[in-house]
Amino acid sequence: MSVRKKLKRDIITIIAILLIPVIAYMYLLFPNTKDISIFNYSLSSGYYEDFQYFIWVLSQKFMFISVFIIWYITTKNWWKNILLIPLLVFVFQFIMVINNNVNYFDEYEGIAAMIIAIPIILAFYFLIKRLRNILITKEINDDIELEVEDLLYDLSNKNFDNYKHLKTKLDSIRSIKPMLDKEIYLKELILLKDQLTS
Repeated sequence: MSVRKKLKRDIITIIAILLIPVIAYMYLLFPNTKDISIFNYSLSSGYYEDFQYFIWVLSQKFMFISVFIIWYITTKNWWKNILLIPLLVFVFQFIMVINNNVNYFDEYEGIAAMIIAIPIILAFYFLIKRLRNILITKEINDDIELEVEDLLYDLSNKNFDNYKHLKTKLDSIRSIKPMLDKEIYLKELILLKDQLTS
């Protein structure tokens, strides 16, 4: 990852972390009434005693969801997929808070979320593993191509005829790249690299 992309990601993460306390106190912006009207839409606190309390509960759930999402995205640990379980529990609780017909929450969501979470986590795990393998392969190919280019440049300063021959060979390999299997293409680049270093 380039330095610029990493810096951009870090700045977005810091801003998101700094906004979490703002979310926690957002309920103070709402009135202590049972119903409010926003842009000609009438909203009711439903099960909750007033709208401010409803927003407080909603913001607490959203705050935990935000923290777990940031934690999941920024961690590099092998156990990061385990974070999806509490994240899904909080998402389920968030949905329960919005659903005003339910008079209870935070009781049975863990069991329901686990039933939903396990297949989703397994799917995420295999998808992430597959994407990681694709990215690693692409990175290795890019590194080999850069190394071959560097070696060709160094070689061009020493022996122009050999450089011209190897450059032609590299161009021909690149031109048939879409028709080659990835392993064969990688082997061809490695052979070319070995010719350059010998």
